[in-house]
Amino acid sequence: MTMELVNDHDPKPLYYQFRAERTGSFEWEYLDQGPEVWRVAIRKVEDRG
Repeated sequence: MTMELVNDHDPKPLYYQFRAERTGSFEWEYLDQGPEVWRVAIRKVEDRG
């Protein structure tokens, strides 16, 4: 499952929140890095347990 986030600024604080609360359960990939539009693909990593 992938969610695409589109924002008008770097969503780095959201990355840190995901990392703190969901370590190992997501992948974060920048698709566009500004300066006007930031796009990030956030993918859920399958539980292999």
